[in-house]
Amino acid sequence: MNNKLNSHKQKLKEFFIKVYQSEKEQANFLEDFYLEYLKTGKSDFEFKTVVFGREKIVKYEFSRILQQYSYGFKIPKAIIDFENNSNNISFSELLNAYYYDVLVNARAFSESKQIDGVLHTDLCMTLLFTLSYFPDKIEIISNQLIRFLEENAQKLEKYSVQEFGRGSLLYLVVEMLKLRDFSAHAAIISKYCIKPILCYQEAIESVISNDEQKFSDAIEELAAFHLSNSKADLTLPFNHERWQYMPIEIISLIKLFVSNGGRLLKEISLVSDLNSFFYLPIELSEETLLLESRIL
Repeated sequence: MNNKLNSHKQKLKEFFIKVYQSEKEQANFLEDFYLEYLKTGKSDFEFKTVVFGREKIVKYEFSRILQQYSYGFKIPKAIIDFENNSNNISFSELLNAYYYDVLVNARAFSESKQIDGVLHTDLCMTLLFTLSYFPDKIEIISNQLIRFLEENAQKLEKYSVQEFGRGSLLYLVVEMLKLRDFSAHAAIISKYCIKPILCYQEAIESVISNDEQKFSDAIEELAAFHLSNSKADLTLPFNHERWQYMPIEIISLIKLFVSNGGRLLKEISLVSDLNSFFYLPIELSEETLLLESRIL
């Protein structure tokens, strides 16, 4: 497990370094557009480029800029910084960066859009992140997840023989929404679930019963499930690297277990680097607050 985990983390760190460097070299103008949006609220931009020796004007709408800035700049840089120097400040910056993912999806919902490449599994992870750190955003992300499921119901049926996150992340989201009194949202989402994977079911049951040993065993199985399903495969729960790095499904369960009176687990290998930061107060930067005010 340790060798697999170390390899997993090293590959992800190398991946995010490449992504960040590539974006800085090839699309640094997007950062200028982003900062202009924060300053003035301007949402339509143009960039001049040369294609086959001829000048071409490329138009960018801010939703596209925000997606690329968040996934190409903000999150990769925060991960690299935290990996290089894990402390309270870098963890706070990491949470700020992942909050951008929440804002990306909140803006998409307000525009009645879906984000290219973002699936129900990604939205489940975003929702679990809000359940853990930004509960005032639960409803808007839940509604975006519901919209995705309803608009893609027929496509999901084509994968009926595959788990595709429906017995893991969707199930977990449903159960955690129930515990937060979002039963109406949970009922709609539950229509798309299949029989839960045992370790997910046992994790929820042990949270409710406050059974520490059962919970610890279930979380270790969830960690193994996370690692084995962290691949570039759209039918796997953790297809995108940002969620391969941040096992928010495990973090959300641990935070819930502790809030119900259980003890903080010390030896969960997949989240051992994050354990000491789980309960730090969330401090959004001025930049993040400004972006939030622009979007919400």
